[in-house]
Amino acid sequence: MEIFQTANPVITNLHWVATPGWGGQETHLLQVSADDEFTPGGTYFLYNPETRQPAGYFLVGGDVGQPVTDSWETTAFYPDLEVHSVIEVRYGDVHCPDMARVVARVSRY
Repeated sequence: MEIFQTANPVITNLHWVATPGWGGQETHLLQVSADDEFTPGGTYFLYNPETRQPAGYFLVGGDVGQPVTDSWETTAFYPDLEVHSVIEVRYGDVHCPDMARVVARVSRY
C-alpha cells in the first residue's frame, strides 16, 4: 500500500475495500461504487486509455484473477499505478474498448 500513501491517486466512482489476503493479512482493493446506467449484455473490464491495452484483472475472493466480470459488484482490483498511470473500469465489449462506457477511473494525476 505504500504507493497510495505517497502518490495520492485520483479516484472516480470507486471506493476502497479490504479483503483477506495471503497469510491472513488484509489486501486493499478498489471497487466500483455504483453503476446507475447498467444494461444487460456487456462485461466490465480494466483498460488503460493511454496505452490502449487491458490494465489488469478483477480479484475474486482476494486471490483469483479474472479479466472480465458481468457484475459491477465484483469489480474489485488492485490498481498498479506503477505500471499504469490510468486505469478505467469500462462496460461493454472487451474487443471494442473504444465503444465501451467508462464507469470508473483511477489515475496518478
